[in-house]
Amino acid sequence: MPDLSSLPPGQRRAVEALIGGGVPRTYPEAARLADMSEGTLFTHFNRVRLRHPKLYAAIRQVRLGQLAVRHETVLEEARQVAEERWLVRELARVRRWRRL
Repeated sequence: MPDLSSLPPGQRRAVEALIGGGVPRTYPEAARLADMSEGTLFTHFNRVRLRHPKLYAAIRQVRLGQLAVRHETVLEEARQVAEERWLVRELARVRRWRRL
């Protein structure tokens, strides 16, 4: 995790809420965790982007890694749901066939 000590407390809290703990959070989750509105969270990130571009780039790298993990997790969950739906349809088809 990048060194956030150069950031004001509000900006630091926003960044830590989003990328801290190694957990890929959504913006609404991060806003709730930081106890601020989503708009305020976005404002803090915009200020970090404008005033600390190198730090922002490091934050983005962490975030991109988190989003890649989140993406893979969502894809795997979608695959499992698709397999379960297929199985249910297949069982229903077999039951219909046995009734004939």
